[in-house]
Amino acid sequence: MQHLLKSSVLLGLAAFSLTCTLRHAFHPELRQLYGGPMQVGVSPGQPVYASLDDPTCTAERALEDLGKREITINRPDGSPRMLFDFSGVSGKGLSNRYVAGAYHGAHVVMAYDGCKKLVSNRYQCDSFHQEVVNPGELIYYCRPGTYAEESVESIALTMMAAVIKTSRNYQRISALDWPRDVKLHIHPRIEQRITLSNGMTLKFFRTENARWTNIEFSGSSYAIEFFPHIKGTVSRGRNPIYLQMGVASHEFGHHLYNSRAPDLMAADYELLSLSGYEVDLFEAYASSPKAKAKRSITAAMVNDAFNEGYADLVAYYTYNAGDSPIGRIEIDHRVRARAPNAQGYDYTTKEKLLNKKTLDAFFSPLYLARKGMAPSSQDVHTIGAILAYSLNKLFKFRVGDTHVTTRALERWKLLNATLDKANTLYRERGAEFAENPRLLLEEIVWGALVSAALERQQDGKILLAERQCEVVKRRFPVYAPRWADKYSCARP
Repeated sequence: MQHLLKSSVLLGLAAFSLTCTLRHAFHPELRQLYGGPMQVGVSPGQPVYASLDDPTCTAERALEDLGKREITINRPDGSPRMLFDFSGVSGKGLSNRYVAGAYHGAHVVMAYDGCKKLVSNRYQCDSFHQEVVNPGELIYYCRPGTYAEESVESIALTMMAAVIKTSRNYQRISALDWPRDVKLHIHPRIEQRITLSNGMTLKFFRTENARWTNIEFSGSSYAIEFFPHIKGTVSRGRNPIYLQMGVASHEFGHHLYNSRAPDLMAADYELLSLSGYEVDLFEAYASSPKAKAKRSITAAMVNDAFNEGYADLVAYYTYNAGDSPIGRIEIDHRVRARAPNAQGYDYTTKEKLLNKKTLDAFFSPLYLARKGMAPSSQDVHTIGAILAYSLNKLFKFRVGDTHVTTRALERWKLLNATLDKANTLYRERGAEFAENPRLLLEEIVWGALVSAALERQQDGKILLAERQCEVVKRRFPVYAPRWADKYSCARP
């Protein structure tokens, strides 16, 4: 178990849904990233925890190798099962070269103490500590056949398949050392307790989401956790997390980002004593407070947004840039917001543009009021989605029309090159970006253009394809005029 320093904590809570990114000063091992909107377990809406289908299986009886077997997934053709090759994966804890083990039954309390209410659904607290009630137990496999769809074993297999598929594709394009092992946690009880100064305690459970974290509680620094669904949501047509391989691939994308860009990740731990320990929770569809609370503007925000965009594209490219039926990953030109108790996504008319309005909102020193269900431009997931869509367009028009798998992997290479440039840039100019986070975001996007350029010309300009130039002018209208003398466009 790792301990956090005592410092100030800023919390925002929504009655129905939260998305959050935690930033930790001083300690480079303390970090967690979330994959999307998250339901909190308040009544009505209790979490439904999966149970073992074969509780009698033990380490002594577990299979040495799982081999080929069916997994349960969500796919548009209606087929709920798919054959997947687990050769090399041990039934003793579901471990292989990519995963250090799969666990169930973990229970952790994240306790915030000495809290006072600032404005609606937002609290400031004196300290934070983590209590490990149960670190979880390894999942064992004794059967050669299938397991019940909603069982712990079945969920773990589907998530494991996603990690394996993502890992295999990544290794086809990257010569870097393989990142440290990650653990899988199936339906951990992540209990969030907020104790007010008057002694009253508020309690929430994390559900309807997944996260990558290195605040891990069973002996490893890294874990991907898959939270339970809310009772009744699946029967209303919602696709549960355990059927969505793309979710696991997204979370594993954070793991790859963390391994590939250690210098850029350091932005999250350079808040110093000015902000100490800070937590931002962005409300997915609850109204923001009418009063405007102050927020810290740091390079960590930019890193978090790029991290989300990178993870989105890792999942997208893992499933052949959307052409595979099993990933269920889409990159749309509009920003999406999920409505409560609704199937899928409600689309807004807000296009994915890094225009002045969006950038001013993202870097605003105040929390801005939300308009109904409009996605917040202050949410790193929103900015990450804009980056994912726009950068993919740049990469697409560089790679061209090749074989579908080759096309996806070639775009992924350009994405990695962009991340490598950003990591080097932060290593060399971190102090400058700490003072000017806006510049860091601009330099990351420029790095993508350099990575995707057709060539560098004799006059020092980069040459872009005509359609790439259209992307720059359309998706990055603030940057395009400033870059006018740095790039030229190829004639059709």
